[in-house]
Amino acid sequence: MSATHGLAGRLLKRSRLLGLALVAAFALSGVLASGAGAVPAVNQTYLALGDSLAFGYSQQLFNEHLETGEPAAAFTHGYVDNYLAKINTHLAFKTTRLQNLGCPGETSGSLIGNGALEAGLKGGQELEEGKAVAAFGEAACAYHELAAAGAGFPAGFKFPLHTEYGPAGTSQLEAALGLIAQDAAEGKPVTHVTLNIGANDQLHFVNKCKAEATAKAEKGEIPPTKEAIEKAVSECLVAGAFPLGEAIGANIARILTVLRHGSSFGGVDYNGPIQFVAAYNPFGNLLAFPTHKEQLEGVNDEVLPGSNGLAGVFNSGFAGVVTKFGGCTTNELARFNPKNGTEPKKLQEWTNMTNPVKTEFPKESGKFLSNAEDIHPTPLGYKVMTAWMIHSCGV
Repeated sequence: MSATHGLAGRLLKRSRLLGLALVAAFALSGVLASGAGAVPAVNQTYLALGDSLAFGYSQQLFNEHLETGEPAAAFTHGYVDNYLAKINTHLAFKTTRLQNLGCPGETSGSLIGNGALEAGLKGGQELEEGKAVAAFGEAACAYHELAAAGAGFPAGFKFPLHTEYGPAGTSQLEAALGLIAQDAAEGKPVTHVTLNIGANDQLHFVNKCKAEATAKAEKGEIPPTKEAIEKAVSECLVAGAFPLGEAIGANIARILTVLRHGSSFGGVDYNGPIQFVAAYNPFGNLLAFPTHKEQLEGVNDEVLPGSNGLAGVFNSGFAGVVTKFGGCTTNELARFNPKNGTEPKKLQEWTNMTNPVKTEFPKESGKFLSNAEDIHPTPLGYKVMTAWMIHSCGV
């Protein structure tokens, strides 16, 4: 699986028309004065892009900080913060600052957004191909724009991000484009970029297949049994996996095109290292691993049968796209899902899928929120992710 041939070249056409509109949202800040005895001045920047994993999210942290409006400072134990610490330990002076744009729930489409940047990318591709191209962007960062209202907070309140994007509707990629230019102008250029994206695209697709299978059972189109529904879900996943992978891969190529060729989009080119953090599979062998006899009999103990193999295919395809842009891929699946008897213990300790802790909410109410069945890493899991990033791609 790979992105459409020649995608990078197609996307660059007509893109210069976007420039002023995007950069105008990110006016350059004045250089801060430093006083005597201050810590060494920041002279480079680590830019983190992605979804909830980049943000440092877990359901337990969210539940514990719901009453206080989810301050971003509560989510600072993720792989991004760990990786920043590793970057600084490799420097003579700890002078790297972090711009973490991670957004919980982000998809490859919402990271691009549905504004001026998508329009320019889409127009360039249509000009090159001579035909209409379906929309691929989505509304930006629903966690920030909409989630607080859905949780009952007053109108206008938004769950904060580590680094705000700018005017309402600004996408993560549009913000990244502006920040790369701004940081370069301030003499603190971006020297490291990490990106994780695509897991939510896959989760949405899995949920769609489950909903369709359930609807078929309710309509009498298939038997209303667990086995029949699981079979229908599996068939849906198999049928849609390749197109889904192609769509995510194409969006990853678009994202990397904008980063690598920022000057064509009103910013500056980023020529430094890019590390793509490919997903692990929380729906693998969570509770048990099949014995040798069971394997011979075709028994599959994955929570979602076949998901390890499917995740491996996706990760391989995405890595191929990233390589074309000079990036390095960390395949976290190889660490979290080794497909042997150690996998259940790793998933139980490194993810929150079996988290036994419950959070009382509201406080002193006697009511509790479950933190289990959460796909996100535990603090230990985030550390494992960082270690595998360094093992795979260095610092």
